[in-house]
Formats: sequence, structure tokens, C-alpha cells
Amino acid sequence: MTNEERNKIIAEALGLCWHVRKYSINSPTFGRCIKCGVIYASHPDFSTWDGFGLIMERGTERRWWKCFINKIGGFSSIDLLEDDQELMEPDDYIPVSTINPPIMFTELSTWLSENEKEWRKG
Repeated sequence: MTNEERNKIIAEALGLCWHVRKYSINSPTFGRCIKCGVIYASHPDFSTWDGFGLIMERGTERRWWKCFINKIGGFSSIDLLEDDQELMEPDDYIPVSTINPPIMFTELSTWLSENEKEWRKG
């Protein structure tokens, strides 16, 4: 899988548009997406710290996030509770080794490609 394919699958799983550019005659750099209408210069790169931030912001809101966290060895604080305890807002804990943009990029894109049917479900 190429890095562009990895970035695309992550963007789609996070609910972001993978823009299809229609270049402007006035700008060779910026284009308008023919799918969503946004003017943009480039796709997100999830192997960078900015991309990692997007994963951590948007990923936790997605239905598939807990499955992914469990796969990479993380857990939710809700898993630590006794049967009669309640938790106002559960937190997700990820392994320290994945707090690294290129590692998270690889782990997440690999998991998403292997579990595409699961995360694409409506």
C-alpha cells in the first residue's frame, strides 16, 4: 500500500473528504474539490504530528475506534471498572509506542485496510 493509499483510507475512516481537485486557472497550487467544494492545497499527511493530531481528534469519535485501540494493545478506562462502578467520561489509553506519527500511521492504515467492512458499515 502506498502512502497516498494509506492517507486516503485514514481520511475516509475519519469522515474526511479525500478531495478530488479541479485546478483553478488562476492558481496552479490551490484547487477546488469537485466532491465537497472546499478549496485546498494538499491532502492531509497522517504520518506527521499534524496528521497524528487529526487521528486523535477525529478517531475517538468514530464507532470503530475502540476495536482499533484494543488491537494495538490499548484499552478504555471503562474496562477497569468494577461491575457496580460508573464513569462519567471514559478515557482511551494507547500504548506509548504508538504515540509516534509514523507508527500510528502504519498501524491505523493497516488495521483499516484489514477491517474495511467493519468500519465502512453504516
